[in-house]
Amino acid sequence: MTHKCADCINLSPRDVFNGYCEAKEQSVLIDDAACPSFQSTQKCKFCKKYEASEKEFLGICNGEMVYPDLGGCEQFTAK
Repeated sequence: MTHKCADCINLSPRDVFNGYCEAKEQSVLIDDAACPSFQSTQKCKFCKKYEASEKEFLGICNGEMVYPDLGGCEQFTAK
């Protein structure tokens, strides 16, 4: 999995395309490749309970269908 700035806890989004990287202290495009300071956010795709399905942008968590970029719930456990 290739990580993007949009998946990093250091990103402060400004709009749909741009954000501010707290680690690099500069503006970034949220779809840029992550830098060495990358730290994953609590999203379903980074949770131990998430299982990707055969369909793109869908997965399963505890029997419920979820999408990978959904914010993690109170049961989030990092992989």
